[in-house]
Amino acid sequence: MSIKQKAMIQFKISCSNPVSQFLEIELTFENSSKGEVILQLPAWRAGRYQLANYAQNIRKFSVMDDKGNHVPFKKTTKDRWTLAQSPDQIILISYEYWAGKMDAGSAWTDDQQVYANLVNCCFEVLGQREQEIEVYLNLPEYPEQLSTLIPCGTSRWKAHSYQMLADSTILAAKSITHWTYQVESTLFHIWIHGEVHFEKELFLNRFEAFSKRLIVDFGEFPEEEYHFIFQLLSYPHYHGVEHRRGTVITFGPAESLTDPHQMEELLGVSCHELYHAWNVCRIRPKELLSYDFSKETYTQAGLILEGVTTYMGDLYLLKSGVYDLPAYLFIVTGK
Repeated sequence: MSIKQKAMIQFKISCSNPVSQFLEIELTFENSSKGEVILQLPAWRAGRYQLANYAQNIRKFSVMDDKGNHVPFKKTTKDRWTLAQSPDQIILISYEYWAGKMDAGSAWTDDQQVYANLVNCCFEVLGQREQEIEVYLNLPEYPEQLSTLIPCGTSRWKAHSYQMLADSTILAAKSITHWTYQVESTLFHIWIHGEVHFEKELFLNRFEAFSKRLIVDFGEFPEEEYHFIFQLLSYPHYHGVEHRRGTVITFGPAESLTDPHQMEELLGVSCHELYHAWNVCRIRPKELLSYDFSKETYTQAGLILEGVTTYMGDLYLLKSGVYDLPAYLFIVTGK
């Protein structure tokens, strides 16, 4: 692929040895700088406004130009790399990222899937934040592939900017369950990795009901597509993370969803994350506009960001008829 023809910035993600739980990542970009190039790896992610120090998961970092020459670099902070001035315009960064944490905001690989929230493992090229970015999944052993980014070809997706890239997820699997439903002009995708222990049509009807009620009250949905990505696990787990074009939800054990109360929990976190598509992903305190992933960003709006979303997510399940009153009261009071 010619980077000049396709995209100014490209990430290629491979995983030749899933058991090692390391992703192999190549970052290629055109160097428009006349001086040093600075790469910044995020130190935190949206939805959890605290330091995560993703740089600790990187190994085998190297830099080359397109003639195969090594480009000197130095690490200037715990998550910032500075590259020496290079007369060549095309730079290739290669590194490995440890993907051994399964939750809705991290990265994981095994013999069944490769999954990553891109904010964990993708560098920002400082000075090129608004450049279009392409993500290519070189994962032929995992034919079922999806992303909350915009598709632009087989195993390829694009982001309009680094902020969009950092707000996105990729999942490649050997098998995955895929359902859809439509509300007005928005196509909603449900992707499930793991065992399904519930009835498809009832599940879709419930999701359509709360999605429709939210859209009616907000006036419109701000995206043409939205992705619910579920990791249904064999062990107890509960976590969700919002994105502009989707959400990742980890829940387990999967077989517990035969219990109506457990299903109510899953519906609760799902509606909560969809409410975030407006509140946080688009309605955001000024100190978080735009996200600066390089350092802590302090806000006193936590009650609005998460408290209101939690309250309204449960309320919309009641308003849409997905919860009856006893179910709603049980969820909010535990009684």
